[in-house]
Amino acid sequence: MKAAAGRVQRTAAGLFILAAVVCVAGPARADTAGVTGTLVGIVLNEFTSNALPSYYGKIVVEEAGPILREYRWMGTPCSGRNVSANNVNILARVVGQRTVQITPYYKLGLGGTRCLVSFLLADPEVIEDIDQ
Repeated sequence: MKAAAGRVQRTAAGLFILAAVVCVAGPARADTAGVTGTLVGIVLNEFTSNALPSYYGKIVVEEAGPILREYRWMGTPCSGRNVSANNVNILARVVGQRTVQITPYYKLGLGGTRCLVSFLLADPEVIEDIDQ
């Protein structure tokens, strides 16, 4: 009887751990498309910056309205969401160019921060045809 009670306790403990892992992992979320607009700013923090723990970099997109929207990468709110140096160079080259539109894609980070995970750059006249 004692052995059976031990097996029940181990089985219950195992099921509890399995349930906890499933709840923590959860389903993967798809990238969310932001509103298409013009890239009007980019901020890059160096390792000596006090802002580095908050984010390594961010872009600012001017949406219709005009509304300015931030998309960040790395730092505490966007841990594991990095933008490659090559992509940062591409973004830096198109800042302020009204002839290029950007559609940022993001995942939500801590505190609702929009964490940049990819982007589409295109001519404003064809961007909606590409972004489907």
